[in-house]
Amino acid sequence: AKAADADRLLVSHLVGLAVLKTGIKGLRRVSGKIRLSPPSLEKLVRGLCETDHEASFTRSLLSEMVIAVHTLSFSEEMPVLERTRLVRAQTVLLSTIPDIAGVAGATPQPFNLAMAAVRRRALAMVEGERLAGTLDLWLSPLCTAKLRTAQALALRDTAVIGLSCELFRSARGRYPESLDELAPEFLDKVPPDPFTGKPFRYELREGGGGFIVYSLGENLADDGGVEKRPEKDDISWEGRAKSGPRE
Repeated sequence: AKAADADRLLVSHLVGLAVLKTGIKGLRRVSGKIRLSPPSLEKLVRGLCETDHEASFTRSLLSEMVIAVHTLSFSEEMPVLERTRLVRAQTVLLSTIPDIAGVAGATPQPFNLAMAAVRRRALAMVEGERLAGTLDLWLSPLCTAKLRTAQALALRDTAVIGLSCELFRSARGRYPESLDELAPEFLDKVPPDPFTGKPFRYELREGGGGFIVYSLGENLADDGGVEKRPEKDDISWEGRAKSGPRE
């Protein structure tokens, strides 16, 4: 996933997300059957935290836009007026990249509100230019790519938090009462749910012998961590205290 993210194309970014999702889903199955040692847990948390899919999305989005503008600008097969209009639309989209990708350090916004704000800003910039249809046509795949990125980030961060909870239990003999207990000793900071901009949902289960941490997902409904689609789309990580030999 990190190797794919080093590329500058949107398709490479999406491949990186697919690899990440495959890896974490496999990790979820394995972690439910074996007891990992603290050094292995720390290594997994470090590795997951080193992935920077937010930056990858910004770079790939910028590259795709620049390529499109360059290609349109020098196209000789398209009428000049039509070419000029399309370059104008792409240039407007270029200016929305910080909003689409999310500015580093900015206060997280719920996914649906952030993308709605991007659309409003882009349409306001071309008011009266008859470019609304073109912008909507191009914004749709960008929003889909942003959605895939948000889903992968939620999957990654629930894994990071879940593994950190296991580290906490190794050190304290119990799971944390709340995610706030993880920072700064086990996590520098607890990441927010990319779909809501608020903390991930966290519940202790079975008298403290297990837990679930989950994102509300695209529908923004609290489905209790259930991931069954299409009616429920939470993204979760479950932990359960294990006994017996380590890995």
